[in-house]
Amino acid sequence: MQIIRRIKRSIKGENKFRKVANEWLEYKKNSIKNSTYYNYKFIIEKYLNKEFGEQNVEKIKDYNQYIQELTKKLASKTIRDIICVLKAILKYYEEENDCKLKYKRMNIPKLEKKEIKILSSKERIRLEKYCLKENTLKSLGILLSLNTGLRIGEICALKWENIDLKEKNIYVKKTLQRVYDTENKKTKTKKYMFKNLIWNEKVWTGDLCKTVECCTGTRRSRANALRIIVNTIHSCL
Repeated sequence: MQIIRRIKRSIKGENKFRKVANEWLEYKKNSIKNSTYYNYKFIIEKYLNKEFGEQNVEKIKDYNQYIQELTKKLASKTIRDIICVLKAILKYYEEENDCKLKYKRMNIPKLEKKEIKILSSKERIRLEKYCLKENTLKSLGILLSLNTGLRIGEICALKWENIDLKEKNIYVKKTLQRVYDTENKKTKTKKYMFKNLIWNEKVWTGDLCKTVECCTGTRRSRANALRIIVNTIHSCL
């Protein structure tokens, strides 16, 4: 029965890589985060479909030449992500059709170990002094990250109501995620999605709140300050 089913799929063009990849993506959609879903979709449309989209998934015997081409223009981490999605698609097809695809073992590039650069105490003090001297919203975003350990997405998701100047606390409830809008075929621009955090984190800021009050000026201007910070930070990405 499985053989007959595979023959019918082949006749209908349902064995094409593009079709199988889309089926797998829909299968995964409800069990993964939105950001992960868009990341998978981007990998499929940007890389895999361009190379294998119209090919019969059962007739592709060697993916290594394509992987070798990718090593000339992409980082090892990106290539490994692409291979991970590719393997998941092929495994999905095997399980759905009770078959074993025959293709050469994929050569996975080794991860490049990069040294993590950390600011020294002198560099940190120098950066803080510069930000305080500049007294801009961009500087405020840097100071928030430097003194609280908040990620860019967490800073960009902050609202003024999340900052308690009296108690010197910042309440972190959401993060802002940047994903590729693959549904917009004309531009395929990046779009932003707010996501509620599983936990609500309270960060004590100490004297930083005085800086927040100073940098954002009057009460009227503070109302839109964090929105401007979001745009300023993202313009630097």
